[in-house]
Amino acid sequence: NQHTTGMCGAVDGGGGMNVSSNGAYPGEISFTIRNNVIANNYSPFAGGGIHAYWANVNIYNNQIINNRCHIGGSGIHLTLDTFSATIRNNIFFGDSTTGLLGITANIQVGLAKYVTFEHNWTKNHFSNEIFTSAGSYILSGDTTTNIIGVNPGLINPTLTSDVTENAIHSDFRLLPSSQCIDKGDTLGAHPDSIDYWGHQRIYGAKIDIGACEYSPIEFAHTGITNNTLPENNLSVYPNPASNLLFISTRDPKGIVAIVDIT
Repeated sequence: NQHTTGMCGAVDGGGGMNVSSNGAYPGEISFTIRNNVIANNYSPFAGGGIHAYWANVNIYNNQIINNRCHIGGSGIHLTLDTFSATIRNNIFFGDSTTGLLGITANIQVGLAKYVTFEHNWTKNHFSNEIFTSAGSYILSGDTTTNIIGVNPGLINPTLTSDVTENAIHSDFRLLPSSQCIDKGDTLGAHPDSIDYWGHQRIYGAKIDIGACEYSPIEFAHTGITNNTLPENNLSVYPNPASNLLFISTRDPKGIVAIVDIT
């Protein structure tokens, strides 16, 4: 998604999502944003991914990836008395800001009162991920639980923050090597019993960071493996096939799964 005009905090901002209390007292209205892949959105103002205005907002288990904003937080913008914001179990990766004096923070805070930022995956220390342009705020939560790394370990995410790159055709699920597996926290996060893709949540010892809950069973269905078959060890015929498809292999045992693009 993208919009290219507008600079009003009440109605503009948030290339992917905009939540607002519509003028009610900010402490009276709360929104929960959970289990979403928010990727490759653009806003010229106030948040490439999410913009929260004049309300409480809880942002749990999302993948906020490759969003772009000209002025404001590339991933999230909290503005005008966002009374409290709890940001937990999210992946921030590849978001970029093109303006505002070169500030590249994923989250920009404008007049928010209380911000909790914990159990998130980012490329930078939280002090570099949160920028305030309008005074002080109170940062709470255990910030030592955030995971800092080079790559969150996704199967096939988008590669750029350009809105012309279609995120629908990408795969944002976790690889077995991902740092996000079993690193989230359910306290106050109110997780659903399924993740974004409809898989079981929680699968391992703890909830995973992001919208995807990794499980070896579901990963096996992707057809991705670290093993390679020797040349001429597998035959599939005829190609193309109509009613019958034959598969032969020299391996004495194994599992063959056939899946379509969905």
